[in-house]
Amino acid sequence: MRGHKRFKDGAWRLVVEATKDPVTGKRRHVNRTVRAPNTRAGAQAADVELARLIVEVTSGEAAPSAHITVGELLMRWVEHRRRAWEARSPGQPDWTLSVIHKHFIPRVGDVQLGKLRPVDIDHMYSRWRQDGMSESSVRRLHNLLHSALGQAVRWDLIATNPADRIERPQPAKSKRKAPSDDVLRALLDAADEDYACYLRLAAVTGARRGQLVALRWSDLDLTASSVLFTRAHARVRGGVAEKTTKADVDYGIALDPETVEALRAHRTRCVERALAAGASLPPTAYVFARPTAPDGSVAWTPSAASSAFARLRTKVPGAEGVRAHDLRHWLATSMFADGFDPVTVAGRGGWSSPTVPMKVYGHFAPARDQAAAAILARRLAAAEGAASLDDWRPSAPRRT
Repeated sequence: MRGHKRFKDGAWRLVVEATKDPVTGKRRHVNRTVRAPNTRAGAQAADVELARLIVEVTSGEAAPSAHITVGELLMRWVEHRRRAWEARSPGQPDWTLSVIHKHFIPRVGDVQLGKLRPVDIDHMYSRWRQDGMSESSVRRLHNLLHSALGQAVRWDLIATNPADRIERPQPAKSKRKAPSDDVLRALLDAADEDYACYLRLAAVTGARRGQLVALRWSDLDLTASSVLFTRAHARVRGGVAEKTTKADVDYGIALDPETVEALRAHRTRCVERALAAGASLPPTAYVFARPTAPDGSVAWTPSAASSAFARLRTKVPGAEGVRAHDLRHWLATSMFADGFDPVTVAGRGGWSSPTVPMKVYGHFAPARDQAAAAILARRLAAAEGAASLDDWRPSAPRRT
C-alpha cells in the first residue's frame, strides 16, 4: 500500500491509497495532517506518522472519508433493506423513509458521512427531546441510525460506527395495563354481534389485530375447537398487504366452547348475507369481511378494527383509556395470574420466546413456590439441629 507526504501551509500532509469506492468505483485516499516544522526532525515525525497511517489503513482501522451525506446513506440503506423488510412488514420501508425525511434530514441530512461525530448525534437527540419526543421514540430512531451506520461500516464507507460511542437512550419501563374482567364483559355486551365475536376472539387468543382481520374460515376448525394463525394484514401506502405473523411463525391454539359457539353464529350470519346477495361463502372467505363484500372477499382493515373499538369504548364507563391492543395484555396478565407457565403463555399469545412475556408480564404472576419455601426452611432447621448436636457432643480424649 503506497503513501506519500508533502509540506504545505505550515504542516505535513499525508496521503495513503485505500480501497475503491464501492459506489463510484474510484480510487480513494486517506488523509492526515501532522503539525511539525519543515525540518529534518519534522520530516522524521511525518514519516513515523505515515507508517502508522499505512498500518491503520491496511488493517481497516482507518478508512477514507465517504463522499456521500448522511441523508444519502440513509436512503441507500432503505433501498438495500427494502426487499427483506417487505417480506415481513410491507409498510416498513415507507414508514422508515417518512421518519428519515421528518427527523434526520433536517438535522444531519447534509453532513458528510465521514464527518459525523458522536457529539452531533447526541446533540440531535437532545433537540428531539426538547421538541417533546418521548425517550422510547428517541431510542427507536437511535436503533434505526445505528443500523444504517453499521451498514456503512460493512460497505467500507466509514471505519467505525459513531453511534457506538454514545449512550443508548433508555426509556423508563412502562407497565402494561389490561382492562378488568368487568370492563371487558361490558365491552362485549355493548358491541354488535359481529364485533362482539371479534373482541371475544381477540381476548381468548391474544392475537394482534393484523392476524385477526387476516383470518379465513379455512383457518378455523370449529369441530376440533382450534384456530391456526399463519398470516397478518399490514397497512401500506395505497391499501393493505399480506405478510407473515410478527414472530414469523405459524401456530395453532385451542378455543373454548363459548367462543366456538360465537363463531358458529357469526358464520351463520355471514352465510345468510352471502345468500341474500346472490353469492356464496367459500372456505377462503375472510372471517371478518367488509359489509360491501358479502362473499367475504374483502377483509376489515386493521385500522377499521381499531376505529370500531375507539367508538365502542365511549359507550362503556371505565373503558375510556382502554385500547384494542390491551386485550392482548389482558390475556397475558390473566394467564400469569392463573398460574400458567411462560412457555404456555408465549405459545398461546404467539410470542417468539417465553422470555418476552415473562419479562413484560412476569410481575403479574403471584408467588406459587410456597412448597419450595417450606422445603428450604426444613433443610435450614435440620442443619441448625445438627450444628447444636455437634456443640454438645463430647470430644475424643487426647492421646498422650
